[in-house]
Amino acid sequence: MRTKQLTLIAAVLALLLCSPALADSGSFAPGEIWRDVSGKPINAHGGGMLNHEGVYYWYGEFKEGKTWAPRANRSWGGTRVVAMGVSCYSSTNLSDWKFEGLALPSETKNRKHDLHSTKVIERPKVIYNRATKKFVMWLHIDSEDYKAAKSGVAVSDSPTGPFTYLGGFRPNAGIWPDNVTEADKRPNKTNHLVRDFKGGQMARDMTVFVDDDGKAYQFYSSEENATMHVSLLTDDYLKPAGKFTRIFIGRFMEAPAVFKRNGKYHLIASGCTGWSPNAARAGVSDSIFGPWKEMENPWLGDEAETSYRSQSTFVQPLQGLSDTFIYMADRWNSTNLPDSRYIWLPLSFEPNGQPRVKWEDKWTLPAIDTLAVMERVADWQLANKSRHKPTDWTMGAYYAGVMALAEVSSSSKYCDAMIKMGEANQWKPGPRLYHADDQAVGQTYCELFFRSHDTNMLAPLRANFDKILAQPKQVASLKFAGEGDVWSWCDALFMAPPAWLRLSIATGETKYREFAITNWWRTSDYLFDKDEHLYFRDSSFFTKREANGAKIFWSRGNGWVMAGLVRMLQHLPQNDPDRGRFETQFKQMAEKILTLQQPDGLWRSSLLDAVSYPLKETSGSGFYCYALTWGVNNGLLDRSRFEPASRRAWAALVSCVDENGKLTHVQPIGADPKKFSPQSTDVYGVGAFLLAGSEMLRLEGRQHL
Repeated sequence: MRTKQLTLIAAVLALLLCSPALADSGSFAPGEIWRDVSGKPINAHGGGMLNHEGVYYWYGEFKEGKTWAPRANRSWGGTRVVAMGVSCYSSTNLSDWKFEGLALPSETKNRKHDLHSTKVIERPKVIYNRATKKFVMWLHIDSEDYKAAKSGVAVSDSPTGPFTYLGGFRPNAGIWPDNVTEADKRPNKTNHLVRDFKGGQMARDMTVFVDDDGKAYQFYSSEENATMHVSLLTDDYLKPAGKFTRIFIGRFMEAPAVFKRNGKYHLIASGCTGWSPNAARAGVSDSIFGPWKEMENPWLGDEAETSYRSQSTFVQPLQGLSDTFIYMADRWNSTNLPDSRYIWLPLSFEPNGQPRVKWEDKWTLPAIDTLAVMERVADWQLANKSRHKPTDWTMGAYYAGVMALAEVSSSSKYCDAMIKMGEANQWKPGPRLYHADDQAVGQTYCELFFRSHDTNMLAPLRANFDKILAQPKQVASLKFAGEGDVWSWCDALFMAPPAWLRLSIATGETKYREFAITNWWRTSDYLFDKDEHLYFRDSSFFTKREANGAKIFWSRGNGWVMAGLVRMLQHLPQNDPDRGRFETQFKQMAEKILTLQQPDGLWRSSLLDAVSYPLKETSGSGFYCYALTWGVNNGLLDRSRFEPASRRAWAALVSCVDENGKLTHVQPIGADPKKFSPQSTDVYGVGAFLLAGSEMLRLEGRQHL
């Protein structure tokens, strides 16, 4: 960062709404002194932020002492202070910050060390590696005259440190960028790419970015700041992987802030004018390696040409609100660097994707409007008809969610849509008499009956169930031979038993209840792993193992079961002799699921091998959010441990809703769970989302509107 770069801290904000304190968080006053909980000004300049397990960690340059201009830097005004190291602050609400100390202190004895106090330690960014479970810090390391231009790497087992410095280097020595031309390889006095080929490319202002698939990248100003490089990192995030490209060639950009929106990569940066502020730059690309298209200065207003006297450092999507981002920057004070201030402002977008920042003297973080986002998701799905048959299991899960929304929405259209569906189906379940999947829609028929007491809604379902009771399938084993007439796969426990129990409540006939409970435990006794407290999908998975040697337990399959447990417990009275067994299994599974939640708040497609399944997945996660929140709301789960997990999950789910209301990151039926489009959606994921939202409303005290 040869030229001061802004700092800010960071990023993330991201899951901020996960914390119940967020609603009470204070307003932000950009450019004013920001004090930590001890009353001291926050000292984290030019930094970045990490959200890990619901806590925000802000890393930055710790600037203290007298500001002066070294002789070598006076031509461009490069003032500095003694390097103290990298500070770390923590917060659960983004307003109140606790100083955790120096996560990476400078070196005071060895003057040759990269971290000696006479050197440059700038732009610290920390990312978490799910595979190695290490916190990895990247930073700009330089000599006092900024000629060393290196990247430094440090690691820690804890987000607060201490971090162990692994060393500094110039990236990609002896490697040409992917988009190099023959002309680029010809040496001349101004060709810095060729000059630095053998020893490694210059790396000054930088950031690191982790993509949806877990791959990490470093963006850094190179070639005497003339050109930005994008470099893939190794899987452990500790060094370049040997693949990089040049972007914005000859545009002299620094202070990069990188983020992703609607499948496109965005960058906001500054020009190179030393400590003097300039008009911000912006760029967009369909691929992280480019080609990148430069856009307009994102700033609007009277001081747009100086970015309101600030410099970019990070952009963070606000998880919990769709298409909401925070722009973070530093306002540098070149004559008193410790008094440099932080600028956080909302980032908006024009219809063509152009980012915009407007100055506000004071502003507050928006809160999640849970009901509004539920209605937006449901409205998108109602307007985009499913390809599935109306009595399919996929639709049954969707209808369950719409009915949950109908219970909390002031609009009648959701209930009306379900009545219209039932009438179109002639209140019939699916065509396969014994198949659990074709019974799922019966849950919604029963719930509509509870509203209207119209027995026509129950007649076909009741007739089918009576036929099953009169001629039950006699199967000696639940060994899986394809989904069929008995509940031999765990998903069936969501589809069928809650329909049978609801029909029992609706009719007063205990025979339906007895069938549901007897066959639930028959399936459970066969598929439930009493050591792991998880369900195998079916018997074909008993001996299969993941790449890490773990048993294979699918997220959505266990999500079906946990949601099924909730939907059974909802209609088992407290004095029911069978309720205790259901509660026990629910608690056992909840405890296990809590330990498997990922740092971003979601669960991965395979529960015990998240590393092999890096993609976010919202259908299984939606069912877990629903079940855990229901458990908190009904006193079955410890609020102090499970409510934060529920809120993190909900915020992460909402962050997967696009600007139109489409729920994304839903693993398709039968698709490879390791590789599917992040834009994928389906009705069962929407159903899980709406069920989760209904319980979040109860958690917020807004059950009936």
